[in-house]
Amino acid sequence: MARENERLNATFDGFQKRSGLVVPFSWQKIELAIDRAVDEVSRKHSIAKNEGLASKVTGQVLLQLNAPQSEFHVHADESGKRIPKIEDVQDLVEIVLAEQGETLVVAAYKRYRKQREIARRNIRVRSGDANGNIDVTDAGLLLVESSSNNVNLPWDRKRIVKQILDKTDLSVELAINVAKSVENRIIASDMGIVGTTLIRELVNNELMERGFSHQLRDLSLYRISKDYLENLMFTKSTENSNIVNNNPEAVNLGVAELVLKQWALDTIFSPEVKRAHDTGAVHVHDLGYPTRVYCSSHSIEYVKKYGLTGLINLNTSSSPARSASVLTGHLNTFLASMQANYAGALGIAYINILYAPFLVGMNENELKQIAQELIFNGSQNAFSRGGQTLFLDFNIHTGVPSYLKPVPAIGPGGHYQLRLKDGSIVELIEELRDETVSGYKLMDLYYDDPEVGKRLVLRELADEKEGTVYDPAVAENLNERGEAIVTYADYTQEAQDFCRALLKVFGDGDANGRIFEFPKCDFHVSDETYEDPAQFAIFQEACELASKNGSTYFIFDRDEVTLSACCRLRTTISDSRMLKHPECMRFCGFQNVTINIPQASYRAAHTGGDVVKNFFDELDRTM
Repeated sequence: MARENERLNATFDGFQKRSGLVVPFSWQKIELAIDRAVDEVSRKHSIAKNEGLASKVTGQVLLQLNAPQSEFHVHADESGKRIPKIEDVQDLVEIVLAEQGETLVVAAYKRYRKQREIARRNIRVRSGDANGNIDVTDAGLLLVESSSNNVNLPWDRKRIVKQILDKTDLSVELAINVAKSVENRIIASDMGIVGTTLIRELVNNELMERGFSHQLRDLSLYRISKDYLENLMFTKSTENSNIVNNNPEAVNLGVAELVLKQWALDTIFSPEVKRAHDTGAVHVHDLGYPTRVYCSSHSIEYVKKYGLTGLINLNTSSSPARSASVLTGHLNTFLASMQANYAGALGIAYINILYAPFLVGMNENELKQIAQELIFNGSQNAFSRGGQTLFLDFNIHTGVPSYLKPVPAIGPGGHYQLRLKDGSIVELIEELRDETVSGYKLMDLYYDDPEVGKRLVLRELADEKEGTVYDPAVAENLNERGEAIVTYADYTQEAQDFCRALLKVFGDGDANGRIFEFPKCDFHVSDETYEDPAQFAIFQEACELASKNGSTYFIFDRDEVTLSACCRLRTTISDSRMLKHPECMRFCGFQNVTINIPQASYRAAHTGGDVVKNFFDELDRTM
């Protein structure tokens, strides 16, 4: 009988479900449904089971589906395919059973069909909105628990099928089988309303039982226990020491980090990296911020030149500052807006040097006031990432490094400046030519001379070796007039005086004498620091500050041009154009990973042989 059924089975091109979905035709499923009805009759009426009945009836059903003279004959459709419908097959099963005189089995079979129909109609799913729409906030379709409107939607098994097919590489038939098994479990549980979280867990459990555990990664469910959430509400997390107290923003961060850490390990990193992190071989820092890079060093020259424009999370714009106080306000806003894009620190390069054009003519008290405003604003900007203080690095120097001395300085209003023959300083007009070097347009500077009109005072030219150079003819003409472009060499005294003012504020601490944890005082030391007596004197003041409260972070610029951020991340600048245009100067530390060296030593000691060699091999494998 089974061989004949297989032959007849091959004559069909599929099987149409109630949803309209066509699946491979399987006579075994027809026989299984009949056999369940036979089993129920045997148990309910305490009679012997008719073992051959299900197979016999299935064979007769297949014969009638294939017999041209039968009213249940399956005709070919427009495409030439013969696809029976589930309702027709079930009706035919009941007719054949009745013709065999199996009234009890017919009743059991019909009762099972009716129970399935009622269950499908009565089950509701808590998800989505009243219109059946699923918002992206609710994470999509049946398999994710709605986090907003708890409304009842009709049960629809094909949504489970669709989600399985979308998220895994399982076949259509297997997806339908899994969805059907989940539906059977829910019906058997006698539940009238079921949450989508439970549905997903049932799907995952079904896949696990069938040996498809590798597919669970695409159907992962990230949840938070009630105990964890309640502890987070009333107890400050100890994971981040920069968050000084428990607050609503810290609770939000704790919830977000717990979920995003799991997602990052499952989605972004390879299984090998995930295992290394989970077992402590390495520590991937800031897993709770998978959509952000680690840290970055910026140049205040950009803020000086362009003001607050082009920042996508600010709805308003500000023109370039014309005073040191306004510049500090711009910098504070810039750093706060940038913090949304980084998991770690934000560094500011050459802060005392680039502030210098705004400090001309200020006395010691005025400089200290600006330094206090700058440092206090930076230390008290605690509005993001759980309400923690901004992780800031202020890079300060003992003088103007030789590579910055010839760089045109940007003054108040975002303008380059020209010193006239009489010593007065005037603002210049910047124009960019279409000619480019490494993608950057070359710059011309003009002075709107009241006597002769607009005249060229600086022109950048492309140079194969240097990248860009200044037009010597324009420079010679300027020299003949007794004029000069104002450069940072002209602000050496202001830069050094402001450096001293910053050191004094770092030494005084806050209103209670407490040291400033942020911004950090990244103090740069170079050969020029030791060669120039004035710079060496400032260096000694920094040493005194270090002995007083430890605020000084000494950075030795052995590579001459060095930017720093995040305690231990440094980079060397070799782009000559970037040095001539500090507004372009920035770098990013993409990710921070720590290797567990003690664990590597432990593993090496248990492998046998040369322990030292094994240790370095372990480090290589880990990296």
